[in-house]
Amino acid sequence: MRQLFALFIFVNGYIFSIAQINITGKVTGPDNSVLPYAIVRAFENDSVFVKGCEIDSLGVYNMQLPKLGLYKFIYTSLGYKTKEITNLINLPVTNLGTTSLETDHKIIQEITVTGRRIDRQGNHLDIYPDATSVKNSFSAYQLLDNLKLPGFEIQPMAGIVEMFGNNVSLYIDGLPADYNTVKNLRSKDIEKIEFHDVPTGRYSHDYAAINFITKKYPFGGYATIEAQQNIGHLNGTYEAYAKMSKGNTQFSVSAGYSMWDMSRDKQYTLESYIFPDKTITRDDKNLGGHTKRNSEYGQVRISNSNEKRSLMGNVSLVHTYTDKNRNGELI
Repeated sequence: MRQLFALFIFVNGYIFSIAQINITGKVTGPDNSVLPYAIVRAFENDSVFVKGCEIDSLGVYNMQLPKLGLYKFIYTSLGYKTKEITNLINLPVTNLGTTSLETDHKIIQEITVTGRRIDRQGNHLDIYPDATSVKNSFSAYQLLDNLKLPGFEIQPMAGIVEMFGNNVSLYIDGLPADYNTVKNLRSKDIEKIEFHDVPTGRYSHDYAAINFITKKYPFGGYATIEAQQNIGHLNGTYEAYAKMSKGNTQFSVSAGYSMWDMSRDKQYTLESYIFPDKTITRDDKNLGGHTKRNSEYGQVRISNSNEKRSLMGNVSLVHTYTDKNRNGELI
């Protein structure tokens, strides 16, 4: 009975051990030096992110994958060119050997010229924006774009922040932030940016995370108004945002209104189909149409955060309606 029980433990232990595929390797610079900020990410063959890890003080990494198969490994380190390697993992324990990254002189030059300071703090990078990047930015999105972080694709007007084709989650003082909140965050109010390249803790469900740490003011605030009006037909967007801070508490209100009013052109088409015995004529008249659509939104947000906790309350109202929609067509 004891032998059977021991065999059962051995078999179950073996099954559990092969359920997690162990991947090891080493990352170095062109001179075989250890890279301080090297990150290794694994993707499935269809570019779905699976796992990420950082190297230790010796340049060695250890990663557990859920199953055997074909994986793409992406190696990144600030100041070095990104490298992609595809490997077929068919053993429970696989060593990928040493991967050497080449120096990216362009990134090194940008860091030196702008004086941007980047520090590794545990499981994330602290990025302190330089004065030039802050001066030439009006929002947090534009500041990220001006910093030119390697591997990032940023579209400030659309509010898109991606890294290697994957969405990067955005936070402000540790709290999730939506598009309007980040867009209205002034660059000069940002003290530093935390970049979580291998997210853990509250960011563990994200592929990567950016956390804007804001300056704390005893008391103060600001308001902004933004308007966009198209010429040619009635179409416009009008937004207002106000924020007030008092110590660790921040209060913000945003509201917006958009309208769309357009008449479509009238069209007249005459088509003739000639057959041996007769001719068929098709008369198509599009009488045009008129569409008018309005939408409004409002949002109130209150947050309070410190080193130990973060609290947030958010209320949003959205209303969209179509006033009239007339179409006409005769065939």
